[in-house]
Amino acid sequence: MLSYRDYPRTVVEDIVRLRRRIAASGLPDKHVDTNLLVGTWNIRTFGGVHRAWAENPNSPKRNLRALAYIAEIIKRFDVVAIQEVKRNTTGLRSLLQDFLGPDWGVLLSDVTAGTAGNVERLAFVYDKRRVQPSGLVGQIVLPPTSAGQPSTQFARTPYLVGFQAHERRFVLV
Repeated sequence: MLSYRDYPRTVVEDIVRLRRRIAASGLPDKHVDTNLLVGTWNIRTFGGVHRAWAENPNSPKRNLRALAYIAEIIKRFDVVAIQEVKRNTTGLRSLLQDFLGPDWGVLLSDVTAGTAGNVERLAFVYDKRRVQPSGLVGQIVLPPTSAGQPSTQFARTPYLVGFQAHERRFVLV
């Protein structure tokens, strides 16, 4: 796992500025036994990653610098639902292994194929020190119409996951 010492100086400076902006936003700090912070983030086209700190003029555009910033924000939450995770999970795996570390877990939905699904999936990234999956996972599928005909389904099937934090259980969709 990377530490701040491994980051280029400019990235560390940016993270200091990012932390100031987060503090000014009013987002509460995580406090054991007193709160639970849940977020959702559409990280557009979150798939491959350029394994360098510098910009990539080609594809993928997201690099280690971007992953460092994404990790800095995710660390402020207990659970974050991330939309637009692509079939290629290299960026997500690097985020977990290289930037968040072993205290973080992930649950992924299946890829939604077809034009409407855009080969995307949903990920729930969670702080294992604060929450644990309860064992409940599923997808929401609409029942047949009153005439018995199949219903038009969602382009991207909603994914639900149950979690437990201390004695409380909750489900996120």
